[in-house]
Amino acid sequence: MGALGINAQISGLVLDPTGARVPGATVIATDADGHRVTTTARADGSYAFTGLSAGRYEVAVRSRGFAVFHADDVNVTGTGAFTWMPA
Repeated sequence: MGALGINAQISGLVLDPTGARVPGATVIATDADGHRVTTTARADGSYAFTGLSAGRYEVAVRSRGFAVFHADDVNVTGTGAFTWMPA
């Protein structure tokens, strides 16, 4: 992971096209070096990756019955949070 510190995060909600929350979705964040972390959306559709290094990430969401969603250039700063709510 990047050398800018380990204090960034990616968090948000997994939503279907109608705006309903999708619990149990698999959320994968991959940094520019190919390091991958995975989490599962909670019962309310929320997810969070904490303790990340600042930098650019690809985020993918997978859930049975839905197409895979990709965000290819998520720029995460060293001290902020990026909240992402796919539709």
